[in-house]
Order: sequence, then structure tokens, then C-alpha cells
Amino acid sequence: IGENAIIPRQPAETLSSKYGDCKDQAVLFINLLGKFNIKSYPAYIPTYDQGTPDSDIPALNYYNHMIVFIPQQDGVENGFFADTTSAGTPLYNLPYQIQGVQSLVIKNSGGYETIKTPIISHTANVMSDSYTMNVDVIGRGTLKYKQLITGSFSEFYRSQNALKTKQEIISEVYNNNKRGFPLLKESDLSINGLDKNSGDITIEYKTDAKALTEVFFDGKQIININTESLKDWINLPANPKYTFRKNFAYTYKKEMDIILPEGYRITDQNVSNVKKDNQYNGSQQPDSFVS
Repeated sequence: IGENAIIPRQPAETLSSKYGDCKDQAVLFINLLGKFNIKSYPAYIPTYDQGTPDSDIPALNYYNHMIVFIPQQDGVENGFFADTTSAGTPLYNLPYQIQGVQSLVIKNSGGYETIKTPIISHTANVMSDSYTMNVDVIGRGTLKYKQLITGSFSEFYRSQNALKTKQEIISEVYNNNKRGFPLLKESDLSINGLDKNSGDITIEYKTDAKALTEVFFDGKQIININTESLKDWINLPANPKYTFRKNFAYTYKKEMDIILPEGYRITDQNVSNVKKDNQYNGSQQPDSFVS
């Protein structure tokens, strides 16, 4: 509203009021970097839903956001962009809405340069689930779970849970996981990293579990894990509130380690048509199992 809808506030005003939109915060950050003799410039950005600017028709209404560009210089090996309005985005990363878009960088001389924002590597935006199962001779055992959330995924997670307490988040994760592991206790869960504005988040628990495998009369154990059964093990909402686009690269990884008692071995024998009492049950497709 008023001239500040177009003209940034003075850095001192933004700092004292602790309030400012994207351009106010960008100008403040540029001013602070200047105190340490670090060159930086304001960069106009069109978020991906804004469309692509036409370089033949100059107009500021292509752009609906401002971030900061720090060029290569002494102490800065490679130039990079920083979005000062995204508290949850790690340094050298960018919110997915502004990755791979054409920016307009304004130089101190009054000139400008168009620079495309990077598409951050999928190795920086990772969500991984790791399960370690220790199974005894009757198919019971313990399960350790760890979820690692990094990069833009950690930004999504913080945003999605911004209005919740840590205990509310733990309760939600517990409710999503107890379907697959009924012996899980809420007190077994821990979440680390949410007390920080950015950085990795880890969710961990350890629980006793029944029937991790299917045990046969002669001691064989079949590991009954397939795509259908895994759906109950994923502790994400059924309808996630994020959408992904072609310029957002990420990695989702699921790992399972199943540790059986000494003496067990993997076998290629087809026991898919054998019941637990060793009676045959017609011809079926083989499944994965150990004996």
C-alpha cells in the first residue's frame, strides 16, 4: 500500500520495525553484506506460475518477487541466489517455485543482467525412509525406523507444521505409523531439527513388532513385503499438500534391512504354493523368502 508497494523501505526502517516484504528484506540483506565488503545485487524474479518474461518487451510486471544475487568474488567461489523471505530454505538452495526461472539482476551502475536461477540438485532435496528389522525364529522382533528430511523437503515440512507444537507433530506421526506397527508407543518417537529455522529434520523410533515374517512349519520364513503392504508404512498424508513441477528435482528413497537369526540363508526354492502346515495349495507365483 502506498509508495512502499513499489519502493523498498530504508534498511534501518525494516530492521527497527522487524517487518518487510521481499524487496525490503532483500535491500536490508544487501546492505548488511555491504558492511562486510561483499558485493550483492537485487534480483527480480517471476515465480513459475507467473510465466516467462519476454526479453523483447521490457516491463516490471513480469516479476512478482525479489531475491538477492551474490556474484563470484573474493571469498565467493561461485555466484548464487538467496531468498531472504524463505526462513526455512537452507543457504545455496532455493524454494522450488523460483528454481529454473529467468531473473533480472540490477547492477549498481544502473545496468542489468538476466540470469537463470539454478535447478537445485536432487541430492540436496532428499526424503529417505530407513527400516532395520531384527527378526527371531518365530517371526517377531524389533524395528528401528529413521526418516531424514533435507533441503526443500525440510522447508515443506516446517511450513506444513508451522502452527503445530512439537508434541502435536509427534502425535500425528504416531497415528500414521501405528497402523503398520500396533506395538509402537508414542513415547518411542523422537523428532530432531524442528527447533531450527532450516536444516535437516530426522524422525526416529524403535518398537517391538509381531509377524515381521511369515513362519512355516519347518522353520522357513517368508518376507511378505510388496508394494501393496508398503503403503501402510509410509508416514506421509494420504493427500500431500505439495505439488511438484518439472524444474524441481528431488530424491525419495526407502531402504529396508532385514536381519535374521544365524543359520538362515536366501533360497530360490519355490514355496509359494506351500501352506504353513507344508500342504500344497495349487500353483501360484513365487514370492521372496528365506529359509
